[in-house]
Amino acid sequence: MGAAQAAFLLKVKPHLPAELRPAPERHAWVRGHLGHEVLVPQQGVRFGLRLHHLEQLRLRALKDSKVLAARAYDVVGDLDELIPEQPQAEPPNPADVTDAELVEVGVRAAATLTAQVRSLSKERDDLRRRVRATGRRGRATAMGRSLAKLTGRMRR
Repeated sequence: MGAAQAAFLLKVKPHLPAELRPAPERHAWVRGHLGHEVLVPQQGVRFGLRLHHLEQLRLRALKDSKVLAARAYDVVGDLDELIPEQPQAEPPNPADVTDAELVEVGVRAAATLTAQVRSLSKERDDLRRRVRATGRRGRATAMGRSLAKLTGRMRR
């Protein structure tokens, strides 16, 4: 997920309806569907931490590797590999995303979600027609198969 997509997701979260606020629902629909299925495919610019945060982490890793070395723990590998390189430039950050970039991400997300809703609605309507065509006999079985199929597609 790129910086603009992450910023968009952060802007969406406070506006979630109550049914999407519990952690399992939020994880499945906001992170899972909106994040991974809609925003990640937009392939935005990779983002990272601010330089001062990166430097704090680098200094902490340096301190921790010295402690490990001083205590003579049995470590496999080189402790220097635990110390990140000093960054040359600050990577993009979601806080730096412009309103225009947010709008672009939102428009693309809305287009993707609209296409998905259209596809699911057409499939639902087709399933309803098939259930009606079966008449009363076989309706429960057909409805069960149809709902199972639609539920499976919606989870994907």
